[in-house]
Amino acid sequence: MTVIQRSDKMKTYIGIDPGKTGAYAIMTVHKDVFKVDVYDFTTFKEAAEHISTARDGSKNAVAILEKVHAFPGQGVTSMFNFGANYGGWQALLDILDISHILKAPQSWQKGLLSKADGINTKEQSLVSARRLFPDMQPYLKRKKDNGRADAMLIAWHAFQVWAK
Repeated sequence: MTVIQRSDKMKTYIGIDPGKTGAYAIMTVHKDVFKVDVYDFTTFKEAAEHISTARDGSKNAVAILEKVHAFPGQGVTSMFNFGANYGGWQALLDILDISHILKAPQSWQKGLLSKADGINTKEQSLVSARRLFPDMQPYLKRKKDNGRADAMLIAWHAFQVWAK
């Protein structure tokens, strides 16, 4: 847990990486303490339960969903599944009445990632998340944990956007 001094009442910030190895992070801020939980995506039902539990009845939640798109050469089935997952996240946020915005990776990464931290954005995300959330390092040990790192950084970006 990391201490900050910005908020008197509880607020929930959610960061979502909707990719194939996607994850979501839920950052709750109450008074001068914030807590971050990160989850690998499994089902929308499980995500809804995690988010509802973290909100603890509060309607004070916002989210950033990473704005993604198809790339040439990707398979039809994988793109269909990816699109369904992306739309599922948008629907879940609407159902839970969570205000959200879509942000391109370059937008939320600005100021959080550094070329000095690795040769690609996946490595840079891991290094940045480990530095920003030292207590979360056990969840960021492997290369494939970059989805978790992205989700945590997106949640942090949401905090920076809405806490001003």
